[in-house]
Amino acid sequence: MKNQYFGDNRDLFKYDLVCHLMRNITHLRCFTFIPMLTENDDKGYGKERDRSKARAGTENTELKEFLDKFYDESKRDVTRIKDYFSIKGIRMRMYKESVTLGSDNRETYFRNIEPGFLTQSLVLVDPDIGLGFNNPDKEHLTYYEARELFEKMDNSSILMIYQHFPRKIHRQCVKDWMREFSKEVVVLPLFISDNRIIFFLIAKDPGLKEKLHESLLKYKERYQKLRTDQSEF
Repeated sequence: MKNQYFGDNRDLFKYDLVCHLMRNITHLRCFTFIPMLTENDDKGYGKERDRSKARAGTENTELKEFLDKFYDESKRDVTRIKDYFSIKGIRMRMYKESVTLGSDNRETYFRNIEPGFLTQSLVLVDPDIGLGFNNPDKEHLTYYEARELFEKMDNSSILMIYQHFPRKIHRQCVKDWMREFSKEVVVLPLFISDNRIIFFLIAKDPGLKEKLHESLLKYKERYQKLRTDQSEF
């Protein structure tokens, strides 16, 4: 996550989905946000703010109005999302909110996540790009790190991971990700996608996984361009 991205259409989808899950899966007590914050760059990302082109979150007028306050890049600060969830009455914990992730602190960044952050929580990990393999960089979460988080969280929590689509055939991308999840994390995730980004979601408890699946399908009913099955790509 970079501050320059804050408030774009991906965030509209992301935070609206978080609100939906927190409201619909009632035993979740907290939204835990692990931002994997990195420094801004000059690549121009974060400019997708035309709400008419957004594919999810558009019915959430309050969230749109809140995020629109940060159209000016100088005002963008991901920690401000705490204000929105406070207004909505959703308990939120943000892990190392002002710490920039780098090679020098990566190991301790993940190792020091306390058990309380992973208890009865929706745990969102938000790398710049998504999942990656052996040599970790600041833009990726490795499958090993995903597995470590999954193993540390309790049976009443859900792990949610942001993933950006590369410039490849999306159906093959999803197939590859599912294969690697099965191999490296030893679990098949549920997912929801607007065909631009995708969120992977995993739960340990079968009953919780079923509630999660039902909640994702309910969200998809509101935004029918979304996809929750590989056959839809």
